[in-house]
Amino acid sequence: MKKIIIAVVVTVLLMLPANVLAEPTTSKGSTLSFDNLEELISEYNPAVKISDRLLEILDQQYDLAEDLIDDQISAAQTALTAQIAQYDSQIASYTSLIDYYTNINPDPVKVDTYTTAKNNLEAVKTLLQAQLNNVDDSEDDSEEELEEDFDLDKRQTRCQITLSRDTQVYLAQKSYLGYLTLSSKLQEAKDQLDLLNKNQEIMKLKVSLGMATQADLENFQVSLESAKLAVDGLEREISNAEGTLNLALGHDFNKQLTIEPLPALDWEKIHNIDYEKDLESALAANYKLELLNVNSLKKGNEAERADEDSGEEKIAEIARENLEIQIEDMKRKIESAFDQAHKNLLAKEDAYEVASSNYQLSTTNWNFTKLKYDLGIISSLDYSDAQNKYEVVQHQYQNAQQAVLEAYTDYQWAVAGLIPSLNS
Repeated sequence: MKKIIIAVVVTVLLMLPANVLAEPTTSKGSTLSFDNLEELISEYNPAVKISDRLLEILDQQYDLAEDLIDDQISAAQTALTAQIAQYDSQIASYTSLIDYYTNINPDPVKVDTYTTAKNNLEAVKTLLQAQLNNVDDSEDDSEEELEEDFDLDKRQTRCQITLSRDTQVYLAQKSYLGYLTLSSKLQEAKDQLDLLNKNQEIMKLKVSLGMATQADLENFQVSLESAKLAVDGLEREISNAEGTLNLALGHDFNKQLTIEPLPALDWEKIHNIDYEKDLESALAANYKLELLNVNSLKKGNEAERADEDSGEEKIAEIARENLEIQIEDMKRKIESAFDQAHKNLLAKEDAYEVASSNYQLSTTNWNFTKLKYDLGIISSLDYSDAQNKYEVVQHQYQNAQQAVLEAYTDYQWAVAGLIPSLNS
């Protein structure tokens, strides 16, 4: 009897729209910090909620598959047992006829005829009995195969669940950092707009005194309008970024959020990175590599279960060998992506050092400028211009800090097994 092979397939959607099964507004989600983002996404993100139930679904599928095996085996046993009973009845009838034509009413011809028929029935019965024994063995084999498949499916599903969760956290972190970047740009744009507004009356005065032309004033007003449009555009982008975070948390798109500043950089951890140890961890934990390994084991099982030298066996074996090639290729890609993440972190550290030096120098100059203004040496316009330039450097310094945190976060995710560029 052909073995019963049950394949349980579970699929997770990593990029489910964040507004599916939106979580009702919660006070817990109204204030966000970079450090509590992972906890909130794990608890409230709709895609994570859905993927968290995949193991429960898999357990139910396994129970159904197990029941199906039992039902199929039971049906086969019942049918074969009934057929064997019918043959036993017919064999008993032929045995009686043979006895009758041998001892009571001798007829050698009929004895031979009924003996031949009886032997044929017994031969068929032997085959049916062998099939019944095979069904019993098939039940054990099918249950063992189902258990093997279930173990691999659980391993695959756990990987997919964690991948879904970590991907959603990663995307939320990117949105969080993007929000802060936009906020910094908005502040710079507002500072520039304020400075232009202060210069507007001076420009009009210059025109009236013949120190500037009407064309100069018109060009200035164009710059002023452009600055206003830049502020408006950035405010819309910030609103969209805030909405994206809301959806990731299962909130309504327009729920008001309080986005806290980034945590201080842990320079001790950053400077004490062990590249080789982290690379080893990245290879061991990588989700894409784990899924390829599971698929390779599944194809190996398919090849073992197929009839020897059959086309199915060859197809499964070729598929397994192709997966082994993909596994080795993925290892190389992981090593390359990990190296790039590390180099990017080092580059951001270097850029931060430059920005830090510029910020320190600019702070010294700014303090000197404030002193000159207090002494009446420079005008309020010169003071505002210097303040604007200092704030630009200050923003650059803050952005450099954020860039280091972002690069370090990407590096940590790579160590933990998540390299988004390889998960497509």
